[in-house]
Amino acid sequence: MRKARLLFVVFTLLIGCGGSPPGVTEGLGFAIRMPPGWEIKQCNDDVVVALQPKESKDDNFRENVSVVVEDVKEGTELDEYVKRRVRDMKRLSEEFYLWGNSRATLDGMPARRLVYSITFAGIRCKCLAFIALRGSHGYVLTCAAQPHRFDQLFPMFKKCVESFRFK
Repeated sequence: MRKARLLFVVFTLLIGCGGSPPGVTEGLGFAIRMPPGWEIKQCNDDVVVALQPKESKDDNFRENVSVVVEDVKEGTELDEYVKRRVRDMKRLSEEFYLWGNSRATLDGMPARRLVYSITFAGIRCKCLAFIALRGSHGYVLTCAAQPHRFDQLFPMFKKCVESFRFK
């Protein structure tokens, strides 16, 4: 059930959890600067999501930046962890396509950079994700947008990723 959490967390946060002011948001072992003017939702210290304001009352998807932290077994290899995350996304989505999986860093730590498209609840989005391990935690930083909006939001997504810091 914990694996399903990674995919469903953004959608769950649209309904519940408390809000916080914009700026630097801190969570379990990390801090990140979210886009200005976006609504911040935080559940405990292990999940934080920034949601773009609705464009209209009929807007059924809000572009977002999320960080999910989960416990991992000591000694878990990054590639093994990434494979599990991808397998879970494929299993839990209506459609999933991995466009890219490359080596990267997240605040100087080894990471994987994934670009993929996913359909969930009939909504298709394009995502940029950075996945890293630090100690006994896995960190998944995801930037999601509808495909036609992704390139427009990419510079802002890049700033969020560059602001991410382990603490």
